[in-house]
This record gives sequence, structure tokens and C-alpha cells, in this order.
Amino acid sequence: MSKLEARIEAELVKRAKQRGYICYKLDQIPGQRNNPDQLIINSKRECIHVEVKRKGLPARPAQTAQHNYLSNKGQWVSILDDEAEIDAVLSLLEPE
Repeated sequence: MSKLEARIEAELVKRAKQRGYICYKLDQIPGQRNNPDQLIINSKRECIHVEVKRKGLPARPAQTAQHNYLSNKGQWVSILDDEAEIDAVLSLLEPE
């Protein structure tokens, strides 16, 4: 992970926790590869999987396959490549 990706991810986790959300780093699951970087859960048990990338860098094909698998199972998956988009991603977990 690049320094830019790490900075975006750290800011995502910081803002999510400020909203009272639970954050799990998914790359630490033994035997699992290509999972999104973060799993963010709100108090209503809703969650979003977030892949953090450098600006304009697409997900690798294996990551895209995993994202599609999760989406087909009814999970929200978002690719985040800009700190300016963090609030928009987190707003998916908030009431309308």
C-alpha cells in the first residue's frame, strides 16, 4: 500500500469512528486474498466494504472479482481513491 493510500485509509477510519462506526481491516484475515481493505459497520448492522486505491488506479482483476462476488451477495462495495469522497462513501450507512 502506498503512502497516499495509507493516508486515505487512515482518514476513512478516523471519520468512520467519529460517526460511531466499527472498522475492520480485512487484509488481516488468514487465507483470504483480494478482500476490500476495510469493512465498516454502523449500529444498524449495515456495512460497506471499502477498497482504497491511489487516484485513478483501478482494482486488480482478482479484487474486482471479489468485489463482484460481494455485490452479488447483496453487500455494498465502494472503491475510494480520494479523501474528498470519504463522506459520500460513509453517507451510504446513514439514514436518508
